[in-house]
Amino acid sequence: MRFGLKNFALLIFILTSLSVPSSKGIAAENGNVLRLDFSAVNTEISETQKQKIEDFILSQTGSRASIERIKILSFATKATGQKISARRISWLRALNVRAAILGKNIEAQQIDIFPMGAEMPPPVTDHITISVTKK
Repeated sequence: MRFGLKNFALLIFILTSLSVPSSKGIAAENGNVLRLDFSAVNTEISETQKQKIEDFILSQTGSRASIERIKILSFATKATGQKISARRISWLRALNVRAAILGKNIEAQQIDIFPMGAEMPPPVTDHITISVTKK
């Protein structure tokens, strides 16, 4: 059986659906996965979310030097009445999260982004999951 990108997205969805957001737009942690929720069509991350990202990465590794890879999966609902696609929204969100991480002395080569758009089993939600792989 081939393990494609859609199967990978399904696995991440299952893992992240086990956690419930602690408050709207902030985050919920489930093991080594951080989830950030967004309102529809919103691509900007708040200062609170930026702090959550930094705290999560440091809590996973203890120091930035021990990080091997950071994976960002971004999902978005289809925007009705909008000219922008779900994949584009998820891509912009992932780039904003990546920019926040790069500002913390993490190398760009260590970060993988996967803008999935609406490619996940229903119900599609507007969120990003971030996972850290240690050296």
